[in-house]
Amino acid sequence: MKKKIFAVILSLATVTGMISAFAEFEDVAPDSWYSEAVSFMVQSGYMNGVSETEFAPDASMTRGMFVTVLGRMDGTVVSEYNKKIFPDVEIDKWYAPYVSWAVENGIVSGFDDLTFHPEEEINRAQLSVMLKRYIDYRGYEIADNPAAYDSYIDEASIPQWSKDGADLVRRSGLITGDSYGAFMPMSSANRAQIAATIMRLRMLLNGEILDIPERKVRSKTETLLDEMSLKDKIYQMIAVTPEQLTGVNTATMAGSVTEDAIKRYPVGMVVYTGKNILSAEQIKTMVANTSSYFEINPFAAISEEPGQGAQLASRIGTDTFKDAYDYRMSDPSEIKSAYSNLSIQLKNCGFNVNLAPTADLWSNPANTYISKRAFGNTYSECSPHVVAAIEGIKENSVLSAMKYFPGYGSSAQNPLDGDCRGNLTVEDLKNYDFNTYKDGIDAGADIVICANILMYNIDDKYPASMSEKIIGDLLKNELSFKGIVMTDDLRIKSIAQKFKTSEIAVTAIEAGCDILMCPPDLDEAVSAVVQAVKDEKISEARINESVYKILETKEKAGIL
Repeated sequence: MKKKIFAVILSLATVTGMISAFAEFEDVAPDSWYSEAVSFMVQSGYMNGVSETEFAPDASMTRGMFVTVLGRMDGTVVSEYNKKIFPDVEIDKWYAPYVSWAVENGIVSGFDDLTFHPEEEINRAQLSVMLKRYIDYRGYEIADNPAAYDSYIDEASIPQWSKDGADLVRRSGLITGDSYGAFMPMSSANRAQIAATIMRLRMLLNGEILDIPERKVRSKTETLLDEMSLKDKIYQMIAVTPEQLTGVNTATMAGSVTEDAIKRYPVGMVVYTGKNILSAEQIKTMVANTSSYFEINPFAAISEEPGQGAQLASRIGTDTFKDAYDYRMSDPSEIKSAYSNLSIQLKNCGFNVNLAPTADLWSNPANTYISKRAFGNTYSECSPHVVAAIEGIKENSVLSAMKYFPGYGSSAQNPLDGDCRGNLTVEDLKNYDFNTYKDGIDAGADIVICANILMYNIDDKYPASMSEKIIGDLLKNELSFKGIVMTDDLRIKSIAQKFKTSEIAVTAIEAGCDILMCPPDLDEAVSAVVQAVKDEKISEARINESVYKILETKEKAGIL
């Protein structure tokens, strides 16, 4: 729970004689939201630390522990309670007399199989029931808090058996839930939260009115993320072409076949190419129809660059521009205008992401993959135009995807043909390509696409799109990029011929990628990531991190 939920001030009567717990527990910071509650609980004798120096505020509390807290608060004389009531509560356990006390006074009743489950984590529903029964047993009159919520936002998920308890803790303000006002009945409560709850109960009994924090409004992103299954989350991290989605050779329309495919593969991005485009009206209809079949609107992306990189403009007969390289001596305002006009065309056809601009330096004349898609051979030529391109793209509410970090431009090999290696070191990158990418990030690039190039002097095992050294250490930490990290097309021979789809998918996500572009085998990629989460190789929190970033970007861009 958040700080403002439990950040309360004890009355003078409550704190009299207390000494600070800060010196006792190394893991309780003086400015933490639960520090006063911990001090109160320890000095009252209701709770102990897990050791002389640790309180373990984030550790869960068991049912046996919580009954013990209530018993201590009630001043239970343990010698008076020595009955063995539940088969799973041994008489010599430290919590046994408190369990016996709680049963005799109607505070707990155990489960249907006549067991108590003392070592099981207590959840919030159980917590509320025990608190209500304790209050009833003591005959306390608990007044309603005039500022209390009318209901928890997840009221429908509260089990019937705990409704009365949840209602009491809500009306009194004893438990306000998370910062959005969700009770989360089946979630466990940790030691810090228990300490704060008991302290708030003592404040109620002292006649104080508890603070009720203002609820935060749950964003569309947060709501969607909470509702998604693991598999649906992973699909948000996948980008595919219409052909990969449907299995047809060339897709130029979207109908029932596309709709059925999307039900099976609810991916987060659809990447269109020139072969999908017959006319402006046709591609506009295709993009709109495709997007309408999704429950969560996808990124509709295309790579649209000046000159040879124009896939839309070259097919619908609109404005034409020089190759990016031919602008290197021009004023950056020209490239900003060019990209702004391209963005208008993209927007009119339903696209919301431009997989551009290219930020690589064309530093090796033998390179045929980047070539004239680059804005120049040097940082001074490239950087101002990359910044201008990003500004032009974003000027018309289209997202930009700067590519291909850390750069193909230094390699003489074409990744489409097979092996693609670069011999630059980290120091080389800092002197050349890094600076252009840093300027592009500062200009507001929404996505950075990582190259399928093996920079063997930095990572001799994995290409950049799978390398934690390059994505985690350099792009995220060194260059402070907080946006979406995306792989280059994973069907490219330089990566697809060396690694199985399953290894690519799992390793790229481990490295820090948020979106996998066109994995060769979609089913294999998703299954591998699902299994990696089950095997705890990748945490679901790591998946949530990427999906939150994707959904939040869509929400801010008006795509959701």
